[in-house]
Amino acid sequence: NGQLYEKALRTRDWDEAVSRGRKEAESFSVMEAESKRLTLIGLFTPEEAITKAAAASTGILLCEAFDRYESSPKKSVNSHTELNRRRNLWEKLTSWCFNRQLTYMHEVTSSLAESYASGIKEGLANRTYKSYVVTARQVFKVVCPELPNPFKDIHIPQEYNESHRDLSDAEIALILDVAQGEWKTMILMGAFTGLRLKDCALMNWSCVDMTTNMIRTTPAKTRRSSRILEIPIHSDLREPLDRIPFEERAGDVFPELAAVYRDGLSGLSAQFRELAESVGIQTRETVEGRKKSVCRVGFPSLRHSFVTTCLRARVPRAFVEEIVGHSSTVVNRVYSHLGTEAAIATIKALPSVSQEEVEKGSLSDLIRALDGATDSDWRLHWKPIRTELLQNGLAANVQKNARPALTLQ
Repeated sequence: NGQLYEKALRTRDWDEAVSRGRKEAESFSVMEAESKRLTLIGLFTPEEAITKAAAASTGILLCEAFDRYESSPKKSVNSHTELNRRRNLWEKLTSWCFNRQLTYMHEVTSSLAESYASGIKEGLANRTYKSYVVTARQVFKVVCPELPNPFKDIHIPQEYNESHRDLSDAEIALILDVAQGEWKTMILMGAFTGLRLKDCALMNWSCVDMTTNMIRTTPAKTRRSSRILEIPIHSDLREPLDRIPFEERAGDVFPELAAVYRDGLSGLSAQFRELAESVGIQTRETVEGRKKSVCRVGFPSLRHSFVTTCLRARVPRAFVEEIVGHSSTVVNRVYSHLGTEAAIATIKALPSVSQEEVEKGSLSDLIRALDGATDSDWRLHWKPIRTELLQNGLAANVQKNARPALTLQ
């Protein structure tokens, strides 16, 4: 552009100075060409283009960024499966940028990031959309920490959990009937431990204590906390484990399924859905506004069924939370549902206001329903129960006959 360019080469050796000067000249040529390209495509003013082009002379190509991310010790994930998934998401961003003649990471501005995010949002579940944004945000953070992160301020909407549904005992029995080999035992492990697919598939014999009849393991999702779960082995699960010869009780409990999982494919999830579909269980359903159908039945359904079974059997919530997590949406959803049922049972047990005296049987039913309610039930549903009691003029009657611990305030 006709301006004088000067730079100290910082050497007293003539040959070294010539070599460094040539490299600077080559870099300047690249910078000038890149500056013209950026100006021509209309994304930047000539002044901005010069600044961007200067960074491009030593910049990082978008197509090479994920390789750098994968080799960095600062990456947020280490799982081979998750890295492959994130690479696919990053390649979609790279393709989007290439179609707009963007080559380097520093060329992606906040406005471009917003445009990309808006374009992919339609028809995606919130969780999938979040994966796209978080992947891009993480790669920029790790690979180019010195640059402003264009995805930093992209809004991620709250996830509306469209979770898997429970499987009934009858449905689990049907799936077990058609399951073969290691699958039968792994389904039982999922149903009677509440562990996730990865934890079941990669279960090691060192975690299975047949002497004390306990499974001691640290779930992969909470491994950083080093919290060890202790889960009693149910008799239905113990039986197939006992049939495995003692000399084979080393390494993976399910060696064939573990090998499939480590390949980084979604083979096990698909296989479980195929088993369910083979006995007539519908695994997916269409949701309005979504590009893809939603999976409602999968291996996580066994985890949901475990929670439901435990709570119906009045297993303490603290124990269930220790296994599936204190903030688990599975526990909150199922427990809330059961609390609603307890409230309905309580209201139905109320005697008729037309009776002059409360019948003994009706009062017994009411007290039985109150006894069956947990602390959480009362926290969630005490208001509608109190309202119903007051409307029927029975508050005093219940206060007089119910146990003091269950007196409504």
